[in-house]
Amino acid sequence: MEGKNEDPEICPLKNEEEKGPDNSQCISGQKDIGHRIQSKISHLSSWRTAAFFITLFLCLVVVFAFSFILPCPVRAVSVRTWTRTFHNAGTYSFLTASDINKDKVVDLLFALKGSNSSLNVSCSDEGLPSPCGFLIALSGTNGSTLWERPVGKDILLIKCKLQMHDKTSGCVVLEKPNIITAFDLDTGHLLWNHTINLGSNATVLNPIVQLPDMNGDGVDDILLAFTEDSTINGAALSGRDGNQIGQVVIHNVPTVTGFLLHKTNTGSHYLLVNTGKLVYGFALKDVYRPETASLKQDSEWLKKKTASNSTSDYVLVYSSSDVRNVLTVPGQSPRNILALSSSWTELLNGQNLRSLWKTNTSHVFNKPTFGMFKKDQVSVVIEDEYAAQSKKVLIIDSNSGNIMWEQDVISKPGSPQPATISTVDHHSVFLFWGEIQSQSNVTVPYDEKHYLFAMHPKNFRFLLQLNNGTSNIMAFDALLFERGRHACYVLLTGPSAEEELGTVSISKRKLKEDVVYSNVIRLSDDASSSDEDVKQLFLNLRFSSETLSKN
Repeated sequence: MEGKNEDPEICPLKNEEEKGPDNSQCISGQKDIGHRIQSKISHLSSWRTAAFFITLFLCLVVVFAFSFILPCPVRAVSVRTWTRTFHNAGTYSFLTASDINKDKVVDLLFALKGSNSSLNVSCSDEGLPSPCGFLIALSGTNGSTLWERPVGKDILLIKCKLQMHDKTSGCVVLEKPNIITAFDLDTGHLLWNHTINLGSNATVLNPIVQLPDMNGDGVDDILLAFTEDSTINGAALSGRDGNQIGQVVIHNVPTVTGFLLHKTNTGSHYLLVNTGKLVYGFALKDVYRPETASLKQDSEWLKKKTASNSTSDYVLVYSSSDVRNVLTVPGQSPRNILALSSSWTELLNGQNLRSLWKTNTSHVFNKPTFGMFKKDQVSVVIEDEYAAQSKKVLIIDSNSGNIMWEQDVISKPGSPQPATISTVDHHSVFLFWGEIQSQSNVTVPYDEKHYLFAMHPKNFRFLLQLNNGTSNIMAFDALLFERGRHACYVLLTGPSAEEELGTVSISKRKLKEDVVYSNVIRLSDDASSSDEDVKQLFLNLRFSSETLSKN
């Protein structure tokens, strides 16, 4: 009886010689357990196999869907060179670039005067007389029209890429008669417009200035300034809705040839006013009404104001017999101040106003441009007209004031300012207009043909002549249309909007495309490089999207 009650799992431990019937029962039970285990294992294996194939099938369906059914993002293919032509039109010296349609390719925005546009938009659509001023946005990829909009009877000032409400990038246009309008840069839609009360003898000052947030609504604001009866008046407008939120009043300034907003190390804002002989600095805190808690004076500038004249409301920034232009130099904080007079080009420290250097110049007739001749060092590009129809193109080191490169060029009427474009080796390609004496073409009068030249600091003894033409150039710039590639220059040509209307043309030309067909100009007897070697250096360049911001 005792053997019959034993657990079957213990049976195998019995002596193999024990052959009784009880042992047979143990063996039979063991086989039943084995069958049940094998059945369970087989059942689980089937489920695992099914799960594997179902998972594999789902993965294949997802791959198939993304590969053949769901469309992939289409990368914009940029046309190397394109041209758009507008007939019976005039244009303005305004050209700016921004990725308007968000395809990661830079687009172009410019203004012209005409009766209608390529999208059959007319002046009458906005209740304007014909002809009127248009803002036109073109795709950087192929020159197609993104949007067009009539903006006024005539355009006085344009300022774009301003922060508007809801962080929208916008354009502000001052049009005749004294109407200021804001547009969405991406769509051309109207954001707001207002009438500005200007006196009958008022002169509007250029440019429109972007102020810090004066009313605490989280959006930067706008200053539109004008002069009348020796007084500078400025209307501070909300960037959000265009309503006037304050004003700037500066008395006893008989002549104003230019002004700009300067920010010091302490975050204090000063309006620099050029009167032609003196440059004054007015603290925004002193001249802006109503008083705003966010504004402050710089203690160092305040000491200078007190030391010069305890009753004055300004800081004397610079003085000379003839101050032609004042602007700030990118690359440092605060920005240093560049003053151009009839005899000197001088750089002032943007904080303490001490002179850092000065260089002899005769007549700087174009606005300076900034690039990098030395690695990671900002250079100033100046065109100095030293005689009739003769100019020097100077590249000056902003740190020392030393002239690093210069070239005599035949000066042409209406020649646009130079341009630069950055490269990944932290230098710049420099582009300028004129004519090299040895290249003069006797069949074309010297004052009718413009030549475009390119120079790179690694091969500064050579120039490439990229382009030439006789059209009136209204605007010119060099841009990187796509990140890391597609460096181009843009030309806007045609009659001015104040002249008789004619043909306006805007074109984009790929820089390396023109290099292939360019002429190599040797500035010395250096024979170490062939023409093909010089061109190859330019063709091997890689360009950077980093830019030196402009004033």
